[in-house]
Amino acid sequence: MNLELASILVPVYNAEAYLPALIQSVRVQSYQHWELVFVDDQSTDGGFDYIRAAAAEDDRIRLWQNDENRGPSATLNRAADLARGDLLFRLDADDLMLPERLERQVRFMADHPNVGLLGSAYRNIDDAGQRGNRVGSRITSSDGVKAKFLFANAMGHSTVVYRRRAFTAVGGYNQRLRASLDYDLLARLSLETDCHLLREELVLYRTHNSNITSQQRQLQIQNAGSVQEALLRHYGFSFTAEQLDIHLQMAHGPRATNRVAYRAFLRRARTWLSHLEAENSRLGAFDRRAFAEVIAEVHTRLYARAASPLRLRDYITMFTPNFASLRPHYLVQQVAHTLKNGL
Repeated sequence: MNLELASILVPVYNAEAYLPALIQSVRVQSYQHWELVFVDDQSTDGGFDYIRAAAAEDDRIRLWQNDENRGPSATLNRAADLARGDLLFRLDADDLMLPERLERQVRFMADHPNVGLLGSAYRNIDDAGQRGNRVGSRITSSDGVKAKFLFANAMGHSTVVYRRRAFTAVGGYNQRLRASLDYDLLARLSLETDCHLLREELVLYRTHNSNITSQQRQLQIQNAGSVQEALLRHYGFSFTAEQLDIHLQMAHGPRATNRVAYRAFLRRARTWLSHLEAENSRLGAFDRRAFAEVIAEVHTRLYARAASPLRLRDYITMFTPNFASLRPHYLVQQVAHTLKNGL
């Protein structure tokens, strides 16, 4: 394997508490030909001084500071400009790499020169570092990953590596965006290059859901919806305003708190998914088998929403064989919920 420089892009804003663990997770990588490119967006804590001290001890650590607070998109574009490698790895300031991350992804990119965007599975952790659920997918092929972007961001931002040429070709991050900027970029990259998703967990992703304000959440939903609509149009799928609304609701729509209402939503969603399958067969946008697998995963996740909120007797009435997508895991989850909360 050629020793390709792995350039790790890390935007920083008031993340001092997480920086020692992040830097250590990079230093213990099995693949050591890396540079760690920090761009500080005018932090008000001691993070800038901490990175400066670390950079004085290790010349692979590089640091830049914006002249004013410019937001995450502009900060990431600056980091990409400063990076010296052709493989650009992402890592948020509060996330961690597992030791094999760089080696596995550098090797894959070397073996697959046609792939310009690569992600992996990851494990959620909380503020204290306690490990939570695994996030991954059985869908790994290029057509499958590309099709997944129609419905949601198919990759965790801190798990991705993209080639500089693909990043440059799509114009980098959209500097107008302060929410869903990762989904926007990765979706555009998926139109430019082949994609792949590794099944291995290579990153620990720190969740801060309690820190997301309702305004930020609404902006995320709005921007993600714009990405999904643009992709549907790009691939030539036909839809009405009502169908587009159903499509967006499948990612960010109602929680399953009422059996009757959610069952009605499921009926509309199934009709739309069937329409998408028929449209894909007509358009030839994606490999049919890969697209069917994505549709099945989306359908299954709609059931997953109901696996805890609804009682077992209500949950069972919603089961259908559509898309051969039911998974035993969610029924087990529902039974456990029922044992705790009653029928």
